[in-house]
Amino acid sequence: MERKGNGAYDEENDEMQTNYVLAAHELIQPARMLLKPVSFSSSFPFPDVAILDLVDYFSDSLLRTFCQGPCISYDLNNHRTPASIAEFQLVDIPALSLPDYFTRIVKLTNVSAEAVVLAMIQIGRVGSLSPDFPITPLTIHRLLFASIVLASKYWDDNHMTFKHYSEVSGIPMNDLKLMELDFCVLIQFEFVVSETEYAAVITAILSNDLNVFVTIADILRTNTRKQKNSNSRAEQNSALPNAEKNVGIQHAEKNAQTETTKSSLIPSCCVIL
Repeated sequence: MERKGNGAYDEENDEMQTNYVLAAHELIQPARMLLKPVSFSSSFPFPDVAILDLVDYFSDSLLRTFCQGPCISYDLNNHRTPASIAEFQLVDIPALSLPDYFTRIVKLTNVSAEAVVLAMIQIGRVGSLSPDFPITPLTIHRLLFASIVLASKYWDDNHMTFKHYSEVSGIPMNDLKLMELDFCVLIQFEFVVSETEYAAVITAILSNDLNVFVTIADILRTNTRKQKNSNSRAEQNSALPNAEKNVGIQHAEKNAQTETTKSSLIPSCCVIL
């Protein structure tokens, strides 16, 4: 606020600035809401669950779903090994357990419970959209941290610096930047969560269903199938007008040829009244 020469506040200018801020907020807020996952709505409010309880639940679910089989290790020196695997795979299984690592992340990054749910849905999408990517005890730690960081940036919009994230995770800053990009590619940049996915995850949390990642995969397959059917119908509908147009053109050309034939049968000396 500016002051007049006598030291008094300029009330007119103050009011104008206030109105400007309110107008800007009204313009920005709907735009920001468009960036939010449509599932986080009043129809499916977030359950009254402590965030550390979510950590325990999702840690058990991750270990149950992805870390029960043999621990496959890819040769990182092989040029055929995808770059995404090289960014996430560790040499040895960390001494810090997944639940303890998850707890450390949550406590030191100030991530919200909603962002944690979003991150878990994105990990579920990695398993479905990038089936060649191995989610194992060697990749789960870095995959978890990348999902939390991106979910926090997407949902909370209150993220930390790369330096802070590096100190929390024990991952070099350059690796963090590459991991973010690779994770986006793994989920095909699909950050928006459908209402169906969100409701299914909330139901799984409340019922302590540890197969939540299987549920996420099933919903994703169903949505993908519906999208393909929708695209197919759209292509068929767009093809119909073109086919009708071609038939119309052929019909018009046939009529023109018929008229030309009729006119050629009329003697040139004949006068039609």
